[in-house]
Amino acid sequence: MANRYKVLSKSLWKTADAAQGFLKDAHGVTSIKIEEQLADDVPRPTLHAKASDNTIICVEVQEDACYPASVERLVSRCKTAQLPVRLYVAHVEGSESPEFPQQLRQARANGVGVLSVKQSGEITILSEPLALTLADVRRLDIKRYPGKYKDRLSRAQQTYLQGDPVKGCANIHEVLEEVTRDLAKRLHKKGRIAAWQAKTPNFDKDAWYGIAYAIFNEPTFNTIFPKVQPAIWAGLIAQTKPRNEGNHPATPKARAERDRKLRTRFEEAGDNLADVIAMIKKAKI
Repeated sequence: MANRYKVLSKSLWKTADAAQGFLKDAHGVTSIKIEEQLADDVPRPTLHAKASDNTIICVEVQEDACYPASVERLVSRCKTAQLPVRLYVAHVEGSESPEFPQQLRQARANGVGVLSVKQSGEITILSEPLALTLADVRRLDIKRYPGKYKDRLSRAQQTYLQGDPVKGCANIHEVLEEVTRDLAKRLHKKGRIAAWQAKTPNFDKDAWYGIAYAIFNEPTFNTIFPKVQPAIWAGLIAQTKPRNEGNHPATPKARAERDRKLRTRFEEAGDNLADVIAMIKKAKI
């Protein structure tokens, strides 16, 4: 393998070889490209391969750094090109520069994984990568939410950032659905929602969409929630609609498009949850 490196310094060939073994053993890739182009205007990583989930797993090999300017440029160009890249930076263990701790924080914040490679070839994973098409998600401001939801939302965000955006979105929707159903129950006890219906809805088991729509259709909605922007509740109703983003994308391009939708969905769900909670608090229900 070593004689196939044309750009990488010879002193790092063993590190790159170990990284190739890691890609095969940990990710099951069989065809690894060395110092080949990903796309126009995107710097060439040391290694890259197509994964089974249609992300592109890349490894950039460095001596003593994990987020130097060259890696920052690679990340930026991949994001601009909307490439569903999962990027690791592999560095030589024991040779870390004084800036390494700060760079490690930067790498994690930007969705870049870091591998520490011993001279023996043994690898320690310091952080896992997130597909760069997901990494620019706007983080939840946990302070916006009541204490009883903070832990669940923090875990939802961590799930997203650790590479499972579908579950991360679902976890926020679970909280939003719980808030919706609880509101419906409280309104019903006040004789406000569905009191005019022949059959009382099952607020625990009926479809979330139906519960949310029943609240919106309550004749006294504008009285209960004065000055509420209709877009807030319309946004909640939109969140209740079934989606199929969990399906396996057929190509890297389809994967990038799915990730874009999931990123937007995560942000909108977080915003909508905060708005609905604020709306309920203001109404003193």
